[in-house]
Amino acid sequence: FEARNMIVAEGSVRVLMPGGQQLSANRIEYYGDTKTTELFGDITLLDGSMTLTTNRLTWRRTGSYGYYVGGGMLQDPSNQLYSRRGYYYSEPKVARFTEDVRLFSADYRVRTDTLDYDMGPRRARFVAPTWMFGADGGVSY
Repeated sequence: FEARNMIVAEGSVRVLMPGGQQLSANRIEYYGDTKTTELFGDITLLDGSMTLTTNRLTWRRTGSYGYYVGGGMLQDPSNQLYSRRGYYYSEPKVARFTEDVRLFSADYRVRTDTLDYDMGPRRARFVAPTWMFGADGGVSY
């Protein structure tokens, strides 16, 4: 793999990133020429109080962001967000969720197609038609 500037690791793989984030997966493939890591199976990204889980993730060191296309979940102390596709940017700590997005909190549930989430203040911004269901049974669109 040296001639291709590539590293493959299998098993219970853990990566500690310069920003303090931790990635774990069953398998990783790192491509040095593009500074891209492909992760496979039982993936967890820990970044402070936030946890992102999925089964397939691409991480780009240039730009410090990752994305998944096969479904994933982000969880922090206040919310759980599910989507088919998602982008996570480690600086600033923001995420974009697309395709069948669901957000759950103690006070409400949300369904939409696209949602931006700022992990600092734990604030969601709706950028597509959105259904919001309150804990009291109320519905907003």
